[in-house]
Amino acid sequence: MTTAQIAQIAQTNFGSSTNLVANKIATIADNAVRINLVKPDGTILKYTDWSKSGVAKGSNVGFSASGNTLWSLYSGDQSSMESQINSALSGTNFQLNTNSNTLNSTQMDAIARGTYGGQVYINVVPVSNATSPIVPRLVGASQALKGTDSASLTAPVTVAGPDGKATAINGTPADKVTTADVLGVITAYAAYTGKTAQDGVNAVNTAFKTAAKTQYLNTNVNLNGYTGASGASFGTFDIGGYISNQPNLKFLKSPSFNSYSYTPNSDPTKQGTVDTSTDNSISFVFLYGDNGKFGSPVNVYYYTLD
Repeated sequence: MTTAQIAQIAQTNFGSSTNLVANKIATIADNAVRINLVKPDGTILKYTDWSKSGVAKGSNVGFSASGNTLWSLYSGDQSSMESQINSALSGTNFQLNTNSNTLNSTQMDAIARGTYGGQVYINVVPVSNATSPIVPRLVGASQALKGTDSASLTAPVTVAGPDGKATAINGTPADKVTTADVLGVITAYAAYTGKTAQDGVNAVNTAFKTAAKTQYLNTNVNLNGYTGASGASFGTFDIGGYISNQPNLKFLKSPSFNSYSYTPNSDPTKQGTVDTSTDNSISFVFLYGDNGKFGSPVNVYYYTLD
């Protein structure tokens, strides 16, 4: 009975009567068993008729194995049934078992005890949701962007010297680079034939900007909010729609980083001075996301406005 029918009977007084609506059972072939798929509330979601050639009406679908209280299915029948049941469940938001699309021993027992020409009932469960963690990436970059809660850039900075060799700034965390380090690079460039002090400044600033394109501020950025039915597929437009409605994901921002300028000394025999600006940042704008399945990480891609 359905929950509505049960409620109808429960509200009826002893000594009185009530009428229930009965639906005519669709014909079941002699060589088929009707597998009714029952939701947790006791109502029938739908059914599927599984058939097998060469069987007699009234014979059991499975068999009782010696020493086992649960009946079993014949070899090869289980996978065929599962395929047909899963096909019937497709798009219903229900599945055979939690995190599984295979029959469990109780379900197999219920089907195996059934007879051809008759019907059986097995329980199904709602599809569980799964999260697809979002992985931000810069278009064209080989590595994913790294989140940080540091207001200042901490990514490593490397500045090549005028001869292409390493300088004092070689994998140094951005927030640990000193004015002396910068001045050392500038001096090396100024002393190199065909290079200038400004070339050194440009090299340092470019290196800082490059490093800034590897980090983003993760404050208030939720990378674990994209959820759906476990194993279900989603497309690039689906993830795109989700990101576009999340302002803290649609736009990301790098931590602040330094940029430098150099003022030569009026005395060419002496070093000039380095000035520092600390309010620089890179803006990342969402571009597109990959196709995927819920439960697996999904790459989303950004471009920069700088």
